[in-house]
Amino acid sequence: KKNPGKYIHARNVYNAIQINRIQKESISDAGAMYLELLKQQKMDPTFYISAYFEARFHDIVLLDSTAKMNRHSMILCVIILIDNHNRSRLVATAVVSDETKDTYIWIFENIIKATGGLAPRLLYTDADPVMIAAVDSCLPMTKHHFCLFHIHKNLEKHFLGKYHDNWKKIFNDFCYVRNSRSELVFEKRWCELLYKYTDASSYLNSQLYQHREAWALCFTHRAFNASVQSTQRVESYNGIIKTQVNGLSSLLELENSIKRLLERESRFTRINKTIGLLPVNRDESFYNKYFNNIDTSIQKFLTPAILKLQRDEINRSIHYRCYIASLKDELRNNADAESPNGMFSEDMFDANVIKLEQLIA
Repeated sequence: KKNPGKYIHARNVYNAIQINRIQKESISDAGAMYLELLKQQKMDPTFYISAYFEARFHDIVLLDSTAKMNRHSMILCVIILIDNHNRSRLVATAVVSDETKDTYIWIFENIIKATGGLAPRLLYTDADPVMIAAVDSCLPMTKHHFCLFHIHKNLEKHFLGKYHDNWKKIFNDFCYVRNSRSELVFEKRWCELLYKYTDASSYLNSQLYQHREAWALCFTHRAFNASVQSTQRVESYNGIIKTQVNGLSSLLELENSIKRLLERESRFTRINKTIGLLPVNRDESFYNKYFNNIDTSIQKFLTPAILKLQRDEINRSIHYRCYIASLKDELRNNADAESPNGMFSEDMFDANVIKLEQLIA
């Protein structure tokens, strides 16, 4: 009635209905039942309950800590993961008084206990030395990767005052080394970097080289990481919480802020799940015109968000340029070809282009 001439898409109607539907419970039916059983166990010590948690979404976990969230100056540690829709999900928070190795071990041990022994396959952190020690001690089977943004900031903090205007040059050279796609090339370039900046070699060796498997591309690209290269996702969660609490807030106010964030995340998940089930018309494209059998098969296994990424890649494949290459000629190519200055390869639009020589190196 308000907009008689405006076209309203059916999906918008379904979405509006879903948003306005009264849903008091922000947890699943199984979750509600589990909480009810826990209450019964608390009231009756003889009542026994045991739950088996399905091992889902522990491939990629990100962790970050932030201060000034409460009047007691306690530190909030936020842990998120990436689900099969490529969305960030808040899975754990911890309020601690310090950032020591024992504290992080306590956090990891409680997470493992709460998940029935489930440990992350890949963990991203800010490369704090005590965090490294805690992960090595408590999560021996977890691949530990460093946030590239924090590596950049640490290098800047350490070398900007020493090199001044030449700081960008050393960072460009570091990126050139880091982006190497084979160990052989990486080691060669690393030696050249140390020879060129002898006064920086001590820091580079002690703080970075001994942990090279956590940041050098020739090592990190061996593990599935959902295109993650930093802890930015978890830092965005911290940013949302900071808008609701500050250094004068109580611990209860902090807890309520986290609870509201979880409720909002749960509501968002329900809405998107409903939208994904809605019947919608799809414009004809390359993926269902030329690759219909493939598209039909992958629909059985991929979630809507990941399916869209796959279809986009199929559409782009129509424009690929292919040619027959000689192995001898390819091996003669320059393995040390320059990459854009001051960029990690993940930030380059053609980062996924791999040459034959890099594949067999």
